[in-house]
Amino acid sequence: MGGDRRAPSRAELRRMQDEVRLGLEAGARTLSFGLLYLPGAYAETDELVALAEVAAEFGAPLVPHVRNEGTGVLEAVGEMIDVSRRSGAPLHVSHLKSAADEALIEPLLELLDDAARDIAVTFDQYPYGAGSTVLVALLPAWAQEGGASGTLARLVSSAERARIARDLERGIPGWENWLAMVGPANVVITNAAAPNEDAAGKTLAELAADRGGDPIEVVFDLLVESELDVTMLQHYASEDAVRRIAAHRLHLVGSDAIFGAKPHPRLYGTAARFLGRFAMREGLVPVEEAVSRLTARAADRLALRDRGRIEAGLRADLVLLDPERFLDTATYAEPQRHPDGVVAVWVAGRAVWQDGAATGERPGGVVREARR
Repeated sequence: MGGDRRAPSRAELRRMQDEVRLGLEAGARTLSFGLLYLPGAYAETDELVALAEVAAEFGAPLVPHVRNEGTGVLEAVGEMIDVSRRSGAPLHVSHLKSAADEALIEPLLELLDDAARDIAVTFDQYPYGAGSTVLVALLPAWAQEGGASGTLARLVSSAERARIARDLERGIPGWENWLAMVGPANVVITNAAAPNEDAAGKTLAELAADRGGDPIEVVFDLLVESELDVTMLQHYASEDAVRRIAAHRLHLVGSDAIFGAKPHPRLYGTAARFLGRFAMREGLVPVEEAVSRLTARAADRLALRDRGRIEAGLRADLVLLDPERFLDTATYAEPQRHPDGVVAVWVAGRAVWQDGAATGERPGGVVREARR
């Protein structure tokens, strides 16, 4: 269907279902929906159900980035619960959050608890109060129609820039307006292609001050000058909000991140922050439970039967930790820092990390029997 904003024909929908079936037959473990991003955002609920019915044939979970993580988060998660119920497919919600209002966290968790009574549902969360994605995600959906070329064409038109700016300032009903939700002081550039490499690590507010302009114009200029190749992180949640979600029984751990000059610290610190800080030091969840969420429960969610536990016959994917030292060291200012206390890592029985550095080993699919 390309980038067209329309419902699929019956033939197109059958083609989509065939593609899902081929992917799952080839070994795919989940069906992912990117409902914030284009063209995924154009899919209506019935279209999602039709594709989810194929996933249900394989027992594969739906793994959606829901349509809205702001004021519409309850409706957005509710839509995917409905898709799961109607299709029979399990549900795993990606990086759960309430970005606009922390008062929605408890109703959101209650919604998932209620759903768990009749569907197989889990969610993941990265243990930080900031998200990370591409800068173009700040623009309203209509401004991104037609893909990269359509977006860039609008951004070089003074009339279209003015229209986008009005929408960013006033909002559009039902649209997740990240810039308005968090403000330019809380949007940090993590990486930008030439000629804007020096923007990495600076907020939109700082860049606006440097350039003597408006933050919205800075967004436009960065996207045009770097041909949309710009990523960001957005600070949206308190530490208390992060921990309230992390403590929930349906929670698993997500480490989704984008490499760059100043990446999100979750790229280097996620597991150590959740296990080393939240569980071992703070007691937010029992250590055994934290380990299970990072290993066995994660493997079970993806039906990976050959890993996730230390048992004879399974993959020897092992991590040896020093519990006195194991802790995240990556920060927003210095994100590219490995956690302390990782003594060694084995993948398929081969040591890939020892003495604070990579060994250069490449397992290459070789599987060795785990030893107790």
